Formats: sequence, C-alpha cells, structure tokens
Amino acid sequence: MSADLLNVYDSEIAKLQEVLRTLNDRTYKRHDLHTFEREIVERFQEIGFVVDVKWYTTTAEGVVAPEVEVIGRCAPIKPGEFDHEQMRHEVVNNLLDLPEEDAGIIKTPETWTTEQAKEIHKHGPDCGH
Repeated sequence: MSADLLNVYDSEIAKLQEVLRTLNDRTYKRHDLHTFEREIVERFQEIGFVVDVKWYTTTAEGVVAPEVEVIGRCAPIKPGEFDHEQMRHEVVNNLLDLPEEDAGIIKTPETWTTEQAKEIHKHGPDCGH
C-alpha cells in the first residue's frame, strides 16, 4: 500500500472489508481468471480504490487464488458504469505510450462467443448498440 493510502477512514476500511468478504466467498473455486480479475478490480473501483491483482497457485489442482493490493484511489464508479467514449479517446490518443503497432486499437480475442461478448457488454437492453 502506498504511503498516501495509510490515511484511510474507518468507513473506507469497512467498505474494503465488505468487498473482500464478498470476494473471499468465491475465491477458492474454479473461475475464468480474466472475468474474475475484472470483477475484483471493478468492485474496488466502485468504492473508490485502485487495486493490483496477483494470482497464486493453490494446492487444489487448477485452482488459483488472488492477492489484492490497494495501490491508489479513484473516483468511485457506480456498478455497471463505464465511459466507453473516454476509453476510445484514451486508446486513440495512446495515453499509455504503447509501441506504434499496439497504439490506437483495442485488441479483443477473435474467438469470443456471443455469450462472452454479452457478458462483457452489460449496458442493458436499452443501450442502443
């Protein structure tokens, strides 16, 4: 945890603990790691924290466990809220200074099924796209 996060309100600690309790109920089970990691990151963003997730193997075959480290703060994101226009702007303008061959595009697996695409695109039935 970075030095500026040492000053955490009791109410924030309670929120962090609640998220951890929710995730711990699901941790030692088989998961699609990409989907579960995205859920972990989003749950902490909902309460205003940025986290880093590292995966470790367990003694159960095929089961890994996450270690979550709080690395910063962010504006709390409402569940299901994501600004796709901001994402497009940031990718097109290469805010991460990616190498030229990776700049300006959002790579997605070509093998996604319709169900996987629906899982990722959670705007709801009135989204319009």
